[in-house]
Amino acid sequence: MGPRPVIFVSAVTQELKSARDLVAKALLRLGYEADWEDLFGIGQGDIRQILREKIDRSAGVIQLIGRRYGTDTPEPHTPFGRVSYTQFEAHYARQQGKKVWYLVIGDTYPADPTTPEPAELTELQRTYRERVASESYLYHPIANPDALLAAALDLRDELAPLRKRWNRWAALVLALLVLSAGLGVWMVKEQAHIEHIATDPHALRARLEEKIDQTFEQKRQSLLAAKAPPPEIDALYRWRDRAEGQVAEAVAFITARAADPGSPIITRAAAILEERGVDATLEFLDDTLKARRQRRKEEGRQLAEASLMKAGLYESQWETSEQERALRDAIADAPDWWLPHNQLGLMLHARAQWAAAEQEFEAARQVLPAEAETTLLNNLAQLYKATNRLAEAEPLMERALKIDEKSFGPEHPDVAIRLNNLATLYQVTNRLAEAEPLMERALKIDEKSFGPEHPEVAIDLNNLAQLYKDTNRLAEAEPLMDRALKIDEKSFGPEHPNVAIRLNNLAQLYQATNRLAEAEPRMRRSVVIFLKVFRKTGHPHPDLDSVLSNYALILTEMSVTEAEIRQRLTGAAREAGVSPEGVAALRKRLNQ
Repeated sequence: MGPRPVIFVSAVTQELKSARDLVAKALLRLGYEADWEDLFGIGQGDIRQILREKIDRSAGVIQLIGRRYGTDTPEPHTPFGRVSYTQFEAHYARQQGKKVWYLVIGDTYPADPTTPEPAELTELQRTYRERVASESYLYHPIANPDALLAAALDLRDELAPLRKRWNRWAALVLALLVLSAGLGVWMVKEQAHIEHIATDPHALRARLEEKIDQTFEQKRQSLLAAKAPPPEIDALYRWRDRAEGQVAEAVAFITARAADPGSPIITRAAAILEERGVDATLEFLDDTLKARRQRRKEEGRQLAEASLMKAGLYESQWETSEQERALRDAIADAPDWWLPHNQLGLMLHARAQWAAAEQEFEAARQVLPAEAETTLLNNLAQLYKATNRLAEAEPLMERALKIDEKSFGPEHPDVAIRLNNLATLYQVTNRLAEAEPLMERALKIDEKSFGPEHPEVAIDLNNLAQLYKDTNRLAEAEPLMDRALKIDEKSFGPEHPNVAIRLNNLAQLYQATNRLAEAEPRMRRSVVIFLKVFRKTGHPHPDLDSVLSNYALILTEMSVTEAEIRQRLTGAAREAGVSPEGVAALRKRLNQ
Protein backbone atom coordinates (compact mmCIF):
# COMPACT_ATOMS: atom_id res chain seq x y z
CA MET A 1 0.00 0.00 0.00
CA GLY A 2 1.37 3.38 -0.96
CA PRO A 3 1.71 6.47 1.22
CA ARG A 4 -1.54 7.90 -0.17
CA PRO A 5 -5.09 6.63 0.28
CA VAL A 6 -6.22 4.48 -2.63
CA ILE A 7 -9.41 5.10 -4.63
CA PHE A 8 -10.57 2.27 -6.89
CA VAL A 9 -11.79 3.58 -10.28
CA SER A 10 -14.39 1.28 -11.81
CA ALA A 11 -15.16 1.47 -15.54
CA VAL A 12 -15.55 -0.69 -18.63
CA THR A 13 -12.05 -0.55 -20.06
CA GLN A 14 -13.00 -0.92 -23.73
CA GLU A 15 -15.24 2.15 -23.57
CA LEU A 16 -13.87 4.42 -20.87
CA LYS A 17 -10.14 3.82 -20.47
CA SER A 18 -9.37 7.44 -21.40
CA ALA A 19 -12.03 8.71 -19.03
CA ARG A 20 -10.67 6.51 -16.24
CA ASP A 21 -7.14 7.85 -16.87
CA LEU A 22 -8.49 11.39 -16.59
CA VAL A 23 -10.10 10.60 -13.22
CA ALA A 24 -6.84 9.00 -12.07
CA LYS A 25 -5.06 12.24 -12.96
CA ALA A 26 -7.55 14.22 -10.88
CA LEU A 27 -7.06 11.88 -7.92
CA LEU A 28 -3.30 12.37 -8.10
CA ARG A 29 -3.84 16.13 -7.93
CA LEU A 30 -6.00 15.65 -4.86
CA GLY A 31 -3.38 13.51 -3.12
CA TYR A 32 -4.77 10.00 -3.73
CA GLU A 33 -3.61 6.89 -5.53
CA ALA A 34 -5.87 5.43 -8.21
CA ASP A 35 -6.25 1.67 -8.73
CA TRP A 36 -8.30 -0.43 -11.14
CA GLU A 37 -8.39 -3.76 -12.91
CA ASP A 38 -8.25 -3.87 -16.71
CA LEU A 39 -10.77 -6.27 -18.23
CA PHE A 40 -10.60 -7.13 -21.91
CA GLY A 41 -13.33 -9.62 -22.68
CA ILE A 42 -13.29 -13.19 -21.41
CA GLY A 43 -10.41 -15.61 -21.02
CA GLN A 44 -8.96 -14.35 -17.73
CA GLY A 45 -10.96 -16.70 -15.52
CA ASP A 46 -12.98 -15.57 -12.53
CA ILE A 47 -11.18 -12.50 -11.21
CA ARG A 48 -13.70 -11.49 -8.57
CA GLN A 49 -11.28 -12.38 -5.78
CA ILE A 50 -8.71 -10.01 -7.31
CA LEU A 51 -11.36 -7.30 -7.41
CA ARG A 52 -12.38 -7.97 -3.81
CA GLU A 53 -8.78 -7.65 -2.62
CA LYS A 54 -8.23 -4.41 -4.52
CA ILE A 55 -11.47 -2.89 -3.26
CA ASP A 56 -10.74 -4.07 0.30
CA ARG A 57 -7.46 -2.16 0.13
CA SER A 58 -9.19 0.96 -1.19
CA ALA A 59 -10.74 3.80 0.77
CA GLY A 60 -13.60 4.18 -1.71
CA VAL A 61 -14.76 3.59 -5.27
CA ILE A 62 -15.51 5.96 -8.16
CA GLN A 63 -17.57 4.27 -10.86
CA LEU A 64 -17.85 5.67 -14.39
CA ILE A 65 -21.11 4.46 -15.89
CA GLY A 66 -21.18 4.45 -19.66
CA ARG A 67 -23.32 2.66 -22.22
CA ARG A 68 -21.29 -0.53 -22.34
CA TYR A 69 -22.07 -3.50 -20.07
CA GLY A 70 -18.72 -5.25 -20.27
CA THR A 71 -18.01 -8.85 -19.30
CA ASP A 72 -20.40 -11.06 -17.32
CA THR A 73 -19.27 -12.60 -14.05
CA PRO A 74 -19.09 -16.43 -14.32
CA GLU A 75 -22.19 -17.06 -12.20
CA PRO A 76 -25.31 -15.36 -13.54
CA HIS A 77 -26.95 -15.47 -10.09
CA THR A 78 -24.44 -13.85 -7.78
CA PRO A 79 -25.63 -12.27 -4.52
CA PHE A 80 -26.27 -9.20 -6.67
CA GLY A 81 -28.10 -11.00 -9.48
CA ARG A 82 -26.72 -11.01 -13.01
CA VAL A 83 -23.98 -8.40 -13.14
CA SER A 84 -20.91 -7.55 -15.18
CA TYR A 85 -17.54 -7.40 -13.48
CA THR A 86 -17.76 -3.60 -13.50
CA GLN A 87 -21.19 -3.61 -11.84
CA PHE A 88 -19.90 -6.20 -9.37
CA GLU A 89 -17.17 -3.77 -8.28
CA ALA A 90 -19.67 -1.14 -7.14
CA HIS A 91 -22.06 -3.70 -5.55
CA TYR A 92 -19.25 -5.37 -3.61
CA ALA A 93 -17.84 -2.03 -2.42
CA ARG A 94 -21.22 -0.96 -1.05
CA GLN A 95 -21.68 -4.38 0.59
CA GLN A 96 -18.36 -3.83 2.40
CA GLY A 97 -19.46 -0.40 3.58
CA LYS A 98 -17.21 1.48 1.15
CA LYS A 99 -18.30 4.85 -0.21
CA VAL A 100 -19.16 4.71 -3.92
CA TRP A 101 -19.46 7.75 -6.19
CA TYR A 102 -21.25 7.22 -9.50
CA LEU A 103 -20.28 9.46 -12.42
CA VAL A 104 -22.73 8.95 -15.27
CA ILE A 105 -21.17 9.42 -18.71
CA GLY A 106 -23.56 11.24 -21.05
CA ASP A 107 -24.41 10.40 -24.65
CA THR A 108 -22.21 13.17 -26.06
CA TYR A 109 -19.07 12.13 -24.16
CA PRO A 110 -16.24 11.13 -26.59
CA ALA A 111 -15.80 7.57 -25.35
CA ASP A 112 -13.05 5.30 -26.67
CA PRO A 113 -13.96 3.64 -29.99
CA THR A 114 -15.22 0.08 -29.58
CA THR A 115 -17.43 -2.45 -31.31
CA PRO A 116 -21.17 -2.59 -30.46
CA GLU A 117 -22.35 -5.02 -27.78
CA PRO A 118 -25.22 -7.50 -28.23
CA ALA A 119 -28.66 -5.97 -27.66
CA GLU A 120 -29.15 -8.07 -24.51
CA LEU A 121 -26.08 -6.57 -22.82
CA THR A 122 -27.01 -3.07 -23.95
CA GLU A 123 -30.41 -3.50 -22.30
CA LEU A 124 -28.85 -4.81 -19.07
CA GLN A 125 -26.60 -1.74 -18.91
CA ARG A 126 -29.51 0.58 -19.66
CA THR A 127 -31.43 -0.94 -16.74
CA TYR A 128 -28.40 -0.52 -14.48
CA ARG A 129 -28.02 3.14 -15.49
CA GLU A 130 -31.66 3.82 -14.78
CA ARG A 131 -31.52 2.11 -11.40
CA VAL A 132 -28.43 4.04 -10.38
CA ALA A 133 -29.89 7.28 -11.78
CA SER A 134 -32.79 7.00 -9.36
CA GLU A 135 -30.40 7.55 -6.45
CA SER A 136 -30.39 11.11 -5.18
CA TYR A 137 -26.61 11.46 -4.77
CA LEU A 138 -25.79 11.12 -8.45
CA TYR A 139 -24.11 13.72 -10.59
CA HIS A 140 -25.74 14.92 -13.78
CA PRO A 141 -24.65 13.08 -16.95
CA ILE A 142 -21.16 14.19 -17.95
CA ALA A 143 -20.90 15.54 -21.49
CA ASN A 144 -17.16 15.94 -22.11
CA PRO A 145 -13.67 15.40 -20.59
CA ASP A 146 -13.55 18.90 -19.10
CA ALA A 147 -16.80 18.22 -17.22
CA LEU A 148 -15.47 14.83 -16.07
CA LEU A 149 -12.27 16.37 -14.73
CA ALA A 150 -14.29 19.05 -12.93
CA ALA A 151 -16.63 16.43 -11.42
CA ALA A 152 -13.69 14.37 -10.16
CA LEU A 153 -11.99 17.42 -8.65
CA ASP A 154 -15.28 18.41 -7.01
CA LEU A 155 -15.01 15.24 -4.90
CA ARG A 156 -12.24 16.90 -2.87
CA ASP A 157 -14.42 17.63 0.17
CA GLU A 158 -16.18 14.26 0.10
CA LEU A 159 -12.89 12.39 -0.14
CA ALA A 160 -11.34 14.22 2.81
CA PRO A 161 -13.04 12.08 5.52
CA LEU A 162 -11.81 8.94 3.76
CA ARG A 163 -8.27 10.21 3.96
CA LYS A 164 -8.64 10.64 7.70
CA ARG A 165 -10.07 7.15 8.23
CA TRP A 166 -7.62 5.56 5.83
CA ASN A 167 -4.60 7.04 7.59
CA ARG A 168 -6.02 6.58 11.08
CA TRP A 169 -3.89 3.57 11.90
CA ALA A 170 -0.76 5.56 11.09
CA ALA A 171 -2.01 8.52 13.08
CA LEU A 172 -2.56 6.26 16.07
CA VAL A 173 1.02 5.10 16.02
CA LEU A 174 2.71 8.21 14.74
CA ALA A 175 0.75 10.69 16.86
CA LEU A 176 3.11 9.92 19.66
CA LEU A 177 5.84 11.60 17.62
CA VAL A 178 4.11 14.93 18.14
CA LEU A 179 4.24 14.47 21.89
CA SER A 180 7.75 13.10 21.87
CA ALA A 181 9.24 15.98 19.88
CA GLY A 182 12.67 16.88 21.19
CA LEU A 183 13.25 13.48 22.80
CA GLY A 184 15.63 12.39 20.07
CA VAL A 185 15.43 9.36 17.79
CA TRP A 186 17.19 6.06 18.27
CA MET A 187 19.05 5.74 14.97
CA VAL A 188 19.55 2.13 13.96
CA LYS A 189 20.66 1.30 10.43
CA GLU A 190 18.65 -1.52 8.89
CA GLN A 191 20.62 -4.56 7.77
CA ALA A 192 20.51 -5.54 4.14
CA HIS A 193 18.42 -8.64 4.91
CA ILE A 194 16.01 -9.41 7.74
CA GLU A 195 15.06 -12.92 8.69
CA HIS A 196 11.33 -13.33 8.09
CA ILE A 197 9.43 -14.27 11.24
CA ALA A 198 5.74 -14.59 11.87
CA THR A 199 4.38 -11.37 13.29
CA ASP A 200 3.37 -11.73 16.93
CA PRO A 201 0.42 -9.41 17.74
CA HIS A 202 1.24 -9.54 21.46
CA ALA A 203 4.82 -8.41 20.84
CA LEU A 204 3.63 -5.60 18.57
CA ARG A 205 1.13 -4.47 21.17
CA ALA A 206 3.82 -4.50 23.84
CA ARG A 207 6.14 -2.38 21.70
CA LEU A 208 3.44 0.22 21.02
CA GLU A 209 2.28 0.37 24.62
CA GLU A 210 5.90 0.64 25.74
CA LYS A 211 6.42 3.67 23.53
CA ILE A 212 3.17 5.27 24.64
CA ASP A 213 4.13 4.85 28.29
CA GLN A 214 7.63 6.15 27.65
CA THR A 215 6.36 9.19 25.77
CA PHE A 216 3.71 9.86 28.39
CA GLU A 217 6.18 9.83 31.26
CA GLN A 218 8.76 12.00 29.48
CA LYS A 219 6.13 14.52 28.48
CA ARG A 220 4.58 14.52 31.96
CA GLN A 221 7.92 15.26 33.60
CA SER A 222 8.51 18.07 31.09
CA LEU A 223 5.10 19.63 31.84
CA LEU A 224 5.65 19.39 35.59
CA ALA A 225 9.09 20.99 35.32
CA ALA A 226 7.58 23.82 33.27
CA LYS A 227 4.73 24.19 35.83
CA ALA A 228 2.20 23.71 33.06
CA PRO A 229 -1.41 24.59 33.88
CA PRO A 230 -3.75 21.70 34.81
CA PRO A 231 -5.59 21.68 31.45
CA GLU A 232 -2.35 20.79 29.63
CA ILE A 233 -1.64 17.94 32.02
CA ASP A 234 -5.24 16.71 31.71
CA ALA A 235 -4.85 16.75 27.91
CA LEU A 236 -1.78 14.54 28.21
CA TYR A 237 -3.71 11.99 30.28
CA ARG A 238 -6.55 12.02 27.77
CA TRP A 239 -4.08 11.42 24.96
CA ARG A 240 -2.58 8.41 26.76
CA ASP A 241 -6.00 6.87 27.37
CA ARG A 242 -7.05 7.45 23.77
CA ALA A 243 -3.76 6.07 22.34
CA GLU A 244 -3.92 2.95 24.51
CA GLY A 245 -7.52 2.37 23.46
CA GLN A 246 -6.55 2.49 19.80
CA VAL A 247 -3.52 0.21 19.93
CA ALA A 248 -5.62 -2.87 19.19
CA GLU A 249 -6.82 -1.36 15.92
CA ALA A 250 -3.27 -0.43 14.88
CA VAL A 251 -2.02 -3.94 15.69
CA ALA A 252 -4.86 -5.50 13.70
CA PHE A 253 -4.01 -3.42 10.66
CA ILE A 254 -0.27 -4.14 10.87
CA THR A 255 -0.68 -7.89 11.30
CA ALA A 256 -3.22 -8.13 8.48
CA ARG A 257 -1.03 -6.23 6.03
CA ALA A 258 2.19 -7.96 7.12
CA ALA A 259 0.63 -11.30 6.16
CA ASP A 260 -0.02 -10.08 2.62
CA PRO A 261 2.82 -10.89 0.17
CA GLY A 262 1.78 -7.76 -1.71
CA SER A 263 2.79 -5.53 1.22
CA PRO A 264 6.56 -6.12 1.64
CA ILE A 265 7.18 -2.73 3.25
CA ILE A 266 4.66 -3.36 6.02
CA THR A 267 6.02 -6.90 6.46
CA ARG A 268 9.55 -5.61 7.06
CA ALA A 269 8.33 -2.70 9.17
CA ALA A 270 6.33 -5.07 11.38
CA ALA A 271 9.41 -7.25 11.92
CA ILE A 272 11.50 -4.20 12.88
CA LEU A 273 8.76 -2.95 15.20
CA GLU A 274 8.60 -6.31 16.94
CA GLU A 275 12.37 -6.61 17.32
CA ARG A 276 13.52 -3.02 17.81
CA GLY A 277 10.59 -0.80 18.61
CA VAL A 278 8.85 2.27 17.25
CA ASP A 279 11.81 4.58 16.63
CA ALA A 280 13.73 2.09 14.50
CA THR A 281 10.55 1.34 12.56
CA LEU A 282 9.93 5.01 11.87
CA GLU A 283 13.49 5.43 10.59
CA PHE A 284 13.03 2.44 8.27
CA LEU A 285 9.69 3.77 6.98
CA ASP A 286 11.07 7.26 6.45
CA ASP A 287 14.06 5.98 4.47
CA THR A 288 12.07 3.42 2.48
CA LEU A 289 9.23 5.75 1.55
CA LYS A 290 11.65 8.49 0.54
CA ALA A 291 13.56 6.07 -1.70
CA ARG A 292 10.38 4.57 -3.17
CA ARG A 293 8.91 7.99 -3.90
CA GLN A 294 12.09 9.08 -5.62
CA ARG A 295 12.18 5.87 -7.64
CA ARG A 296 8.52 6.25 -8.57
CA LYS A 297 9.13 9.85 -9.60
CA GLU A 298 12.06 8.82 -11.81
CA GLU A 299 10.12 5.94 -13.36
CA GLY A 300 7.13 8.20 -13.93
CA ARG A 301 9.36 10.75 -15.66
CA GLN A 302 10.77 8.04 -17.94
CA LEU A 303 7.27 6.84 -18.84
CA ALA A 304 6.16 10.43 -19.43
CA GLU A 305 9.11 11.08 -21.73
CA ALA A 306 8.17 8.00 -23.75
CA SER A 307 4.56 9.19 -23.94
CA LEU A 308 5.73 12.61 -25.17
CA MET A 309 7.70 10.91 -27.90
CA LYS A 310 4.61 8.87 -28.74
CA ALA A 311 2.54 12.06 -28.89
CA GLY A 312 5.03 13.65 -31.28
CA LEU A 313 4.90 10.63 -33.58
CA TYR A 314 1.11 10.73 -33.63
CA GLU A 315 1.27 14.45 -34.38
CA SER A 316 3.40 13.69 -37.42
CA GLN A 317 0.50 11.55 -38.68
CA TRP A 318 -2.21 14.07 -37.72
CA GLU A 319 -3.61 11.46 -35.32
CA THR A 320 -4.73 14.09 -32.84
CA SER A 321 -6.94 11.84 -30.70
CA GLU A 322 -4.03 9.47 -30.06
CA GLN A 323 -1.71 12.43 -29.61
CA GLU A 324 -3.97 13.82 -26.89
CA ARG A 325 -4.25 10.41 -25.23
CA ALA A 326 -0.45 10.12 -25.12
CA LEU A 327 -0.13 13.60 -23.60
CA ARG A 328 -2.68 12.78 -20.91
CA ASP A 329 -0.79 9.54 -20.19
CA ALA A 330 2.39 11.58 -19.74
CA ILE A 331 0.63 13.88 -17.28
CA ALA A 332 -0.73 10.92 -15.30
CA ASP A 333 2.76 9.39 -15.09
CA ALA A 334 4.54 12.64 -14.17
CA PRO A 335 1.97 15.14 -12.84
CA ASP A 336 4.72 17.39 -11.47
CA TRP A 337 6.47 17.80 -14.83
CA TRP A 338 5.57 21.02 -16.60
CA LEU A 339 6.23 19.93 -20.19
CA PRO A 340 3.28 17.53 -20.78
CA HIS A 341 0.88 20.11 -19.33
CA ASN A 342 2.34 22.73 -21.64
CA GLN A 343 2.14 20.48 -24.70
CA LEU A 344 -1.46 19.57 -24.00
CA GLY A 345 -2.25 23.24 -23.43
CA LEU A 346 -0.85 24.09 -26.86
CA MET A 347 -2.96 21.37 -28.47
CA LEU A 348 -6.13 22.57 -26.76
CA HIS A 349 -5.27 26.16 -27.67
CA ALA A 350 -5.04 25.15 -31.33
CA ARG A 351 -8.58 23.74 -31.03
CA ALA A 352 -9.82 26.98 -29.44
CA GLN A 353 -10.63 25.11 -26.21
CA TRP A 354 -9.52 28.14 -24.24
CA ALA A 355 -10.59 27.21 -20.71
CA ALA A 356 -9.07 23.74 -20.89
CA ALA A 357 -5.86 25.12 -22.41
CA GLU A 358 -5.52 27.73 -19.69
CA GLN A 359 -6.02 25.06 -17.03
CA GLU A 360 -3.08 23.08 -18.45
CA PHE A 361 -0.85 26.15 -18.74
CA GLU A 362 -1.61 27.07 -15.14
CA ALA A 363 -0.86 23.50 -14.04
CA ALA A 364 2.49 23.79 -15.81
CA ARG A 365 3.10 27.13 -14.13
CA GLN A 366 2.83 25.54 -10.69
CA VAL A 367 5.82 23.24 -11.34
CA LEU A 368 7.78 25.40 -13.76
CA PRO A 369 11.61 25.43 -13.75
CA ALA A 370 13.25 28.80 -14.23
CA GLU A 371 14.67 27.91 -17.64
CA ALA A 372 11.17 27.32 -19.05
CA GLU A 373 9.60 30.51 -17.73
CA THR A 374 9.64 32.47 -20.99
CA THR A 375 8.10 29.59 -22.93
CA LEU A 376 5.11 29.40 -20.63
CA LEU A 377 4.78 33.18 -20.32
CA ASN A 378 4.58 33.32 -24.11
CA ASN A 379 1.96 30.56 -24.32
CA LEU A 380 -0.21 32.12 -21.64
CA ALA A 381 0.10 35.52 -23.29
CA GLN A 382 -0.99 34.08 -26.63
CA LEU A 383 -4.03 32.53 -24.95
CA TYR A 384 -4.89 35.84 -23.29
CA LYS A 385 -4.54 37.54 -26.65
CA ALA A 386 -6.78 34.97 -28.34
CA THR A 387 -9.45 35.54 -25.70
CA ASN A 388 -9.14 39.33 -25.96
CA ARG A 389 -7.46 39.74 -22.56
CA LEU A 390 -4.85 42.05 -24.05
CA ALA A 391 -4.09 43.96 -20.86
CA GLU A 392 -3.10 40.66 -19.22
CA ALA A 393 -1.08 39.49 -22.22
CA GLU A 394 1.16 42.53 -22.71
CA PRO A 395 3.14 42.45 -19.42
CA LEU A 396 3.77 38.72 -19.86
CA MET A 397 5.18 39.30 -23.35
CA GLU A 398 7.36 42.21 -22.21
CA ARG A 399 8.70 40.17 -19.30
CA ALA A 400 9.48 37.19 -21.58
CA LEU A 401 11.36 39.48 -23.99
CA LYS A 402 13.50 41.00 -21.24
CA ILE A 403 14.36 37.59 -19.78
CA ASP A 404 15.48 36.18 -23.14
CA GLU A 405 17.46 39.28 -24.11
CA LYS A 406 19.32 39.04 -20.81
CA SER A 407 19.78 35.26 -20.99
CA PHE A 408 20.72 34.81 -24.66
CA GLY A 409 21.71 38.22 -26.02
CA PRO A 410 19.85 40.58 -28.38
CA GLU A 411 20.24 38.47 -31.57
CA HIS A 412 19.10 35.05 -30.39
CA PRO A 413 16.20 33.30 -32.21
CA ASP A 414 14.18 33.14 -29.00
CA VAL A 415 14.39 36.91 -28.82
CA ALA A 416 12.93 37.08 -32.34
CA ILE A 417 9.92 35.04 -31.18
CA ARG A 418 9.31 37.41 -28.27
CA LEU A 419 9.68 40.45 -30.55
CA ASN A 420 7.13 39.06 -32.99
CA ASN A 421 4.63 38.27 -30.28
CA LEU A 422 4.86 41.69 -28.70
CA ALA A 423 4.70 43.37 -32.10
CA THR A 424 1.50 41.54 -33.09
CA LEU A 425 -0.04 42.63 -29.80
CA TYR A 426 0.87 46.23 -30.58
CA GLN A 427 -0.67 45.71 -34.00
CA VAL A 428 -3.94 44.47 -32.53
CA THR A 429 -4.08 47.52 -30.27
CA ASN A 430 -3.39 49.82 -33.26
CA ARG A 431 0.12 50.79 -32.15
CA LEU A 432 1.56 50.14 -35.59
CA ALA A 433 4.50 52.53 -35.29
CA GLU A 434 5.70 50.58 -32.24
CA ALA A 435 5.12 47.21 -33.90
CA GLU A 436 7.04 47.75 -37.17
CA PRO A 437 10.62 48.06 -35.82
CA LEU A 438 10.11 45.00 -33.63
CA MET A 439 8.99 42.92 -36.63
CA GLU A 440 11.85 44.13 -38.80
CA ARG A 441 14.33 43.31 -36.06
CA ALA A 442 12.83 39.80 -35.66
CA LEU A 443 13.13 39.16 -39.42
CA LYS A 444 16.81 40.13 -39.46
CA ILE A 445 17.58 37.91 -36.46
CA ASP A 446 15.92 34.84 -38.00
CA GLU A 447 17.43 35.33 -41.48
CA LYS A 448 20.85 35.51 -39.84
CA SER A 449 20.21 32.56 -37.53
CA PHE A 450 18.41 30.13 -39.87
CA GLY A 451 18.94 31.32 -43.42
CA PRO A 452 16.44 32.98 -45.79
CA GLU A 453 14.21 29.93 -46.44
CA HIS A 454 13.43 28.74 -42.93
CA PRO A 455 9.82 28.43 -41.61
CA GLU A 456 10.61 30.92 -38.84
CA VAL A 457 11.49 33.43 -41.53
CA ALA A 458 8.12 32.75 -43.19
CA ILE A 459 6.38 33.71 -39.94
CA ASP A 460 8.35 36.95 -39.76
CA LEU A 461 7.58 37.75 -43.40
CA ASN A 462 3.88 37.10 -42.90
CA ASN A 463 3.69 39.30 -39.80
CA LEU A 464 5.50 42.19 -41.45
CA ALA A 465 3.36 41.84 -44.60
CA GLN A 466 0.17 42.04 -42.55
CA LEU A 467 1.43 45.20 -40.90
CA TYR A 468 2.25 46.73 -44.32
CA LYS A 469 -1.25 45.80 -45.41
CA ASP A 470 -2.76 47.45 -42.34
CA THR A 471 -0.87 50.65 -43.23
CA ASN A 472 -2.06 50.43 -46.88
CA ARG A 473 1.41 49.57 -48.22
CA LEU A 474 0.10 46.74 -50.37
CA ALA A 475 2.90 46.82 -52.94
CA GLU A 476 5.42 46.21 -50.12
CA ALA A 477 3.29 43.47 -48.55
CA GLU A 478 2.79 41.29 -51.66
CA PRO A 479 6.38 40.08 -52.22
CA LEU A 480 6.70 39.22 -48.53
CA MET A 481 3.52 37.12 -48.68
CA ASP A 482 4.67 35.38 -51.87
CA ARG A 483 7.98 34.54 -50.28
CA ALA A 484 6.33 33.23 -47.07
CA LEU A 485 4.04 30.97 -49.12
CA LYS A 486 6.92 29.48 -51.10
CA ILE A 487 8.93 28.81 -47.93
CA ASP A 488 6.05 26.96 -46.22
CA GLU A 489 5.16 24.94 -49.32
CA LYS A 490 8.77 23.80 -49.53
CA SER A 491 9.09 23.18 -45.77
CA PHE A 492 5.77 21.48 -44.97
CA GLY A 493 4.28 20.34 -48.26
CA PRO A 494 1.36 21.76 -50.23
CA GLU A 495 -1.44 20.65 -47.86
CA HIS A 496 -0.20 21.88 -44.49
CA PRO A 497 -2.36 24.31 -42.44
CA ASN A 498 0.45 26.87 -42.54
CA VAL A 499 0.21 26.87 -46.33
CA ALA A 500 -3.55 27.40 -46.07
CA ILE A 501 -2.97 30.45 -43.86
CA ARG A 502 -0.47 31.92 -46.32
CA LEU A 503 -2.89 31.33 -49.22
CA ASN A 504 -5.71 33.03 -47.31
CA ASN A 505 -3.54 36.08 -46.59
CA LEU A 506 -2.37 36.37 -50.18
CA ALA A 507 -5.92 35.98 -51.53
CA GLN A 508 -7.14 38.75 -49.26
CA LEU A 509 -4.40 41.03 -50.53
CA TYR A 510 -5.42 40.26 -54.12
CA GLN A 511 -9.00 41.00 -53.10
CA ALA A 512 -7.94 44.36 -51.65
CA THR A 513 -6.30 45.24 -54.98
CA ASN A 514 -9.40 44.10 -56.93
CA ARG A 515 -7.65 41.07 -58.47
CA LEU A 516 -10.51 38.69 -57.69
CA ALA A 517 -9.68 36.19 -60.43
CA GLU A 518 -6.30 35.64 -58.76
CA ALA A 519 -7.78 35.65 -55.25
CA GLU A 520 -10.52 33.02 -55.81
CA PRO A 521 -8.39 29.90 -56.61
CA ARG A 522 -6.00 30.63 -53.73
CA MET A 523 -8.82 31.05 -51.24
CA ARG A 524 -10.50 27.89 -52.53
CA ARG A 525 -7.27 25.96 -52.11
CA SER A 526 -7.02 27.27 -48.53
CA VAL A 527 -10.57 26.02 -47.85
CA VAL A 528 -9.76 22.55 -49.23
CA ILE A 529 -6.63 22.24 -47.08
CA PHE A 530 -8.49 23.17 -43.88
CA LEU A 531 -11.30 20.73 -44.75
CA LYS A 532 -8.77 17.92 -45.23
CA VAL A 533 -7.35 18.71 -41.80
CA PHE A 534 -10.86 18.58 -40.34
CA ARG A 535 -11.59 15.25 -42.03
CA LYS A 536 -8.31 13.79 -40.80
CA THR A 537 -8.36 15.03 -37.21
CA GLY A 538 -12.05 15.41 -36.42
CA HIS A 539 -11.37 18.92 -35.08
CA PRO A 540 -11.99 22.09 -37.14
CA HIS A 541 -9.00 24.39 -37.41
CA PRO A 542 -9.63 27.72 -35.59
CA ASP A 543 -9.26 29.56 -38.92
CA LEU A 544 -11.74 27.38 -40.84
CA ASP A 545 -14.77 29.58 -40.28
CA SER A 546 -12.97 32.78 -41.25
CA VAL A 547 -11.57 31.17 -44.40
CA LEU A 548 -15.05 29.95 -45.39
CA SER A 549 -16.41 33.45 -44.85
CA ASN A 550 -13.55 35.00 -46.82
CA TYR A 551 -14.18 32.61 -49.71
CA ALA A 552 -17.88 33.50 -49.78
CA LEU A 553 -17.06 37.24 -49.77
CA ILE A 554 -14.71 36.89 -52.74
CA LEU A 555 -17.35 34.95 -54.67
CA THR A 556 -19.97 37.54 -53.79
CA GLU A 557 -17.74 40.35 -55.05
CA MET A 558 -17.34 38.33 -58.25
CA SER A 559 -21.18 38.47 -58.63
CA VAL A 560 -21.48 34.72 -58.17
CA THR A 561 -25.05 33.71 -57.25
CA GLU A 562 -25.91 32.21 -53.89
CA ALA A 563 -26.71 28.88 -55.52
CA GLU A 564 -23.35 28.90 -57.30
CA ILE A 565 -21.57 29.73 -54.03
CA ARG A 566 -23.14 26.67 -52.39
CA GLN A 567 -22.19 24.56 -55.40
CA ARG A 568 -18.57 25.69 -55.31
CA LEU A 569 -18.41 25.10 -51.57
CA THR A 570 -19.81 21.60 -52.04
CA GLY A 571 -17.21 20.95 -54.71
CA ALA A 572 -14.40 22.04 -52.38
CA ALA A 573 -15.74 19.76 -49.65
CA ARG A 574 -15.91 16.79 -52.00
CA GLU A 575 -12.37 17.46 -53.16
CA ALA A 576 -11.30 17.33 -49.51
CA GLY A 577 -13.11 14.02 -49.03
CA VAL A 578 -15.71 15.39 -46.61
CA SER A 579 -18.88 13.27 -46.27
CA PRO A 580 -22.34 14.50 -47.39
CA GLU A 581 -23.18 15.08 -43.74
CA GLY A 582 -20.05 17.13 -43.42
CA VAL A 583 -21.04 19.16 -46.46
CA ALA A 584 -24.42 19.91 -44.86
CA ALA A 585 -22.70 21.00 -41.67
CA LEU A 586 -20.37 23.14 -43.72
CA ARG A 587 -23.27 24.93 -45.37
CA LYS A 588 -24.77 25.52 -41.95
CA ARG A 589 -21.49 27.05 -40.77
CA LEU A 590 -21.45 29.37 -43.76
CA ASN A 591 -25.07 30.44 -43.26
CA GLN A 592 -24.29 31.29 -39.65
